[in-house]
Parts: sequence; structure tokens; C-alpha cells
Amino acid sequence: MPIAVTAWMTLAATGAGFTILRVTGLMGALTHAERLAMAFVLGIGMIGWLAFFPGLSGNFNGSWFAAILALCSVGLVFARIPARGDDHHPSLNGIERVLLAGLCAAVLMDLSEALSPAADADTMAYHFETPRLFLERGGIFTIPRAIDGATQLLLQMTYAVAMDLGGETAAKLWVMVSGWGLGALFYVLARRHLDRVWALGGVLLLMTTPAVVYGAGTGQVEVRLAAFALLSAYAVAMSVREDADPALGFRWVIVAGLAAGFFAGAKSTGLIFAFAGCISMLGRTVPIKRMCVFSICVALAGVQWYAFNWSQTGDPLYPLLWRHVDLAAGYQWNDALAQSLERQWQNERGAVWGIGWFFAYPIRTVIAPFPQFESLRVGLGPAALMFLPFAGAAFVMKRDALKSPLFRLAMIAFLVYAIWYAVGPSLRIRHLLPVYPLALLAILAGTAHLSRTQAGLRRIALAGFAAVIALQLAGQGLFSKKYISYLASDESRTDFLNKSISGYDAVQWINANLTPDDRVLVFKREWLYLLQVPHYFGNNGSQALIPLYEGATPETFLAGLRTQSITHIATTTTLTERNDTLAEFLKALVTGRCIAPITEIRSAGYQSRTLQSPSRGDDVIYTIYRVSPAACRPS
Repeated sequence: MPIAVTAWMTLAATGAGFTILRVTGLMGALTHAERLAMAFVLGIGMIGWLAFFPGLSGNFNGSWFAAILALCSVGLVFARIPARGDDHHPSLNGIERVLLAGLCAAVLMDLSEALSPAADADTMAYHFETPRLFLERGGIFTIPRAIDGATQLLLQMTYAVAMDLGGETAAKLWVMVSGWGLGALFYVLARRHLDRVWALGGVLLLMTTPAVVYGAGTGQVEVRLAAFALLSAYAVAMSVREDADPALGFRWVIVAGLAAGFFAGAKSTGLIFAFAGCISMLGRTVPIKRMCVFSICVALAGVQWYAFNWSQTGDPLYPLLWRHVDLAAGYQWNDALAQSLERQWQNERGAVWGIGWFFAYPIRTVIAPFPQFESLRVGLGPAALMFLPFAGAAFVMKRDALKSPLFRLAMIAFLVYAIWYAVGPSLRIRHLLPVYPLALLAILAGTAHLSRTQAGLRRIALAGFAAVIALQLAGQGLFSKKYISYLASDESRTDFLNKSISGYDAVQWINANLTPDDRVLVFKREWLYLLQVPHYFGNNGSQALIPLYEGATPETFLAGLRTQSITHIATTTTLTERNDTLAEFLKALVTGRCIAPITEIRSAGYQSRTLQSPSRGDDVIYTIYRVSPAACRPS
């Protein structure tokens, strides 16, 4: 069933994309491979866009999802429209066979992850957890939590479709297949500018990038956002070509706007991308009509989640505008929460400011990176930095470089980076993954052009190319080892999760001993998807209903527990910890007999899910408290 659901969703996405390409009149302007890849990427966004409306009306269930997939599948009839003539495809040479074997190995490693239980922290916290909650309630709603609660969830709607029709395995298979949509799109666009060796090598280089390996097989959205961004940017570039037919240019603008809108509907950074895409249309003239059409299409495809969150919380970018809007009851925000969130973001940015760091940051993420960049584990790899000098030299030598669509891609990537660096709260390099393929395609095209004219440089470039691919494939092999071991052994799901989720023993105790009438307060975000009883995530800095921020007191904390119907608390915080707000509140509630410890659970803590080695070899003690139903006063 999971395989059948994934196959149906793939066909439905392709059919929905065919419909968009047919309506815009681009079906006949593309090769078979180009329209398959572009249609699939557009269709991913379309399924997520359509699934919003059953959720809004309280009909978030399999019947409506099947109807959506059936409707989208009708578009497959447009495959009969003649395509633009494909180039002759000669047989594969030796290098191409090696690259194809590498791609097959990467796909198989991704498949091993797709067939294993979900264990990624962000996926468990909300990428899969939020759709699960929507399915349980039969409709969409906002979660009173910043960053990942009241947010944009277009892609998570597609996860809900897969999860409801085929279970967790279908959702995992779907995120794998939709992630490889980026690889397919990158290849067909690369073939417009590169020979087959460079195009295949580019796809292998991209899909084994550490940040892609880290996120493509999980619910994290950046890889799928990269596909939206790549399609939108290339469509923008095609729309403003000086030799382009005006009518054809407007057709490309519609595709560009829809893809950018899907990006914005899946994450708020898509607003930055849409702005950069619109600005990049400027040239010797100001194309007002095209910019307006682009903006309208962005709004049509991406505005729904902002409007919904606005109606629920009072802030379309909750809680960013809290000082300027009237927030709804239950979504209050204050200076203490804002400062707590600001400190968290400051830890992710450090002292990296100024024009010098603006140019140094891309280099330092590869050479001597700071920990907050997270580039050693989930970075973008050394390829772009390694080949940038070759691409720069080719740009200087090539007279018509400014007219190339790839120059427009590089411009959009640079604009997004500049805005993100200036206003972004975090400097985690993986947040730039959506525009990395734009830069990589332009850099590889420049390198390939230069290597055709300089035989010595060609050998150097190919040697570096091979070295990076080999290194990244080895890294993916290490990352996939635990999944392959799980599938090759008789290891149970429980055993796998015990090795992957810190405190999973406590999760099992909670599921076995609490009932649907209970509600447990937890502080481990990776537990949320695994808990089978009502729960609340009490992270300080992202929620206000159970106050732990500066100015809160044991009395207000207890009042929050009562208001949210909390019956139990699960935490590793001990009563003897100093300078810890939660420890102070727990001690006051225990002394006042408002809560009482009922059990302690010893569980291994894991610092690395990849290597699965206990951090320092120490067990972690989880204490479960029961909240007294009787009136009491904190001491």
C-alpha cells in the first residue's frame, strides 16, 4: 500500500503539473524530459495547495485526498501533446556509466532511509507531527508556538495525504521521491547548457551534498524548496531573454510566479526569494506588466497560509509583528519571550556581522567554520567554492555571459543571500540550500565552458569533481549505515528508535501508563510524533501558555498547567539545579504538594544519531511528575 500510494501521488503530481504547463502553453515548448521534471515539481506544490481546502472545511480525510489525487491525475492526458524534439541520445560512455552507478547507489541509500522509521528531530517535532494532529482532528488549526507552530505548511499537506492513505512508510517514501524531484529538474536544466557527463556529475554532486543527504529523506522542506526555487529562477531567466517571444515570456512568468508562491507557502523565506525573483526581472527597461503578473501568481499560490495564520493568531508572520498587531487570545507575546527568542537566534549567528563577514561567510563555512554554521555536518560541501574561480574566469572570457539564463540564476541566488545575511536570524548554512542549486548550476556551466578551451584546466577540474563526489558518497554511506543495518537485520522498530531517540524509554513508559484523559508536558521536541497520548511542548522562547520566561512565577506556571489541563510532567531537570527557572518552579510545586514524582526512568542519551554512540556513555534520568488535581499553593 505505501508503494501504491507513493506511485499514485507521483503520477498525480505529474498530471497536475502537466495541467499547469498546458494552461500556460508551455507543453509544446519543452522536451519530454523537461516537462516531466517541471510538471512533477509544480504538481508537488499543487497537491499541497489543494489539500489546504479540505483541512479548512474540516474534511481532512482520505476520501478528499483520494479525490484530489484523482483530479490531478486527469492532467496526464496532456502527455499526448507533442513535445519539442529531443536531441539524439548516444549510448553511455564509460564515465557516464560510472556516474549513473553513483546515482543508483545514492538512490538505494536514500531508499534505505525511506524504509526505516522516522527519527529526525525536526520531522518528529512538526513536519510529521503537525499533519498527524491535523488528521486526528480532521482539519487544520494553528499551534500556539512560534517558528514551527503557526507557520506555513504547504509541503506538510502533501505529507498528510501520504500518511493518511499509506501510513508513515508512504510519507517516508513520498519525501524521498519528492526530494529526487530536485535532481531530475537540475539534470534537465543542466542539459540545456552542459554535456551529459557534466549534467550527470552535477546531479550526483548536488544530491550527495551533506545538507541534501541530511534533509531529503526527512520531512524537512529545504530540498523540495530548492526544486521550487530552481524552477522559478530559471523560468524568470527565460521570461526576460532579449530574443524571447513576448507571449512566451509571459507564459514563463506565470510558471515562475507559481513556483515562487509554492516556496512562500511552504516557508516564510520564500518571501525573500519571491522579492529577489521579481527584482531580477529589471534590466534596461522596467517590465511592469511581467512583474505584476509574477506577483499575482506568487500571491495566488502562496498567500493562503499567511491569511489563515492571520485569521487565527492576528499576525500573518506570527510572532514577528506582535508589537504592531492585536494578537488573538492564547497567542500572547511579550518582551521576555521576544528577548528569549532573540538570545536563541544570537547563539545561531554569533558575532558574524559586517561587510567583511558578508564575503567571508561562504568561505568560512568550508574553511575553519564556526559551530553555529553547522557546515561540518550538514553543509553545502566544497564544490561551489572549489569551482568558483573557474566559473569567474569563464564569465570574464565569455562575451555574452550577461545574456545567459544562468547569469540570472546567479543574480537571484546572490540577492537572496544578501537579504538573508542582512535580516536572517540564523546563520545555519543549510538554510541557503534552496538557492544553492542555482549557484551550483551557474558555476558548473562556467567551469565546463572554461575546461573546453583549456585542456590542462579540464583535467584539474575533473579531478576535483571526482574527489568531491567520492567524498560525499562516502559521507552518505556513513549516514545511511544505520538504516542499511536496520533493514538487513531482525532489529525491531523499538530497537531502532531506542538507538536514535534520546529518552525513548520514557516515551514508551508514557504511552503505556497514561491515558487519553491525561496530558503530559514534555521538553523533548523529538518525542512529539511518538507520543500516543495528549501532550504539550513547553519550550521556553516559543510558547507563552505555560510561562517559563523572565517574570514568570511558580504561581503563573501552575496556572498555565491548570489552564492547559496538564496532568503529568516529564523532564530531566532536577530540583537541585541552580539558575534554572524550571528547576525553581518544580521545587516550589513539589514542596507545596502541587506535583509529586511518581517514577524515574533511566535512558541512554545520544549525541549523534548517525554514529549512534551514547554521549559520554552517561545515562539520562527522566522524572515523571503527577500534577495534583486538588487546589494547592506553591511553596
